[in-house]
Amino acid sequence: MSHPIRGGLYLIETALLTGSDPKPKRPAVVIALPPFGLPDVPVVTRTSDTAERGVHHPANHPLGLTKDGVFAFRFQRAIDRRYFQVTTAVKFLGMLEEFYFDKIVAWWEQ
Repeated sequence: MSHPIRGGLYLIETALLTGSDPKPKRPAVVIALPPFGLPDVPVVTRTSDTAERGVHHPANHPLGLTKDGVFAFRFQRAIDRRYFQVTTAVKFLGMLEEFYFDKIVAWWEQ
């Protein structure tokens, strides 16, 4: 399997993401793949702060998500696609449920 995968959920070291984040790692879903030759992969990170505006997502123990959370609209980030090959920094957790992924994509495409 070649990474990144659109709709894939990854645990990413936040130092690799654009923007700032107080947590050392954060779950993030890949919302699109970059055009050929471009490096930046857009992702939306998940927070357990359920007061954030975004797509609410229940805990999902098989994906390693033990708390309810939100894929927060203000936490859209980018990560260079090459980092997906560094398994110590980016860990594939599985595919996000289609129902929630479709909601995130609908917002992102607006």
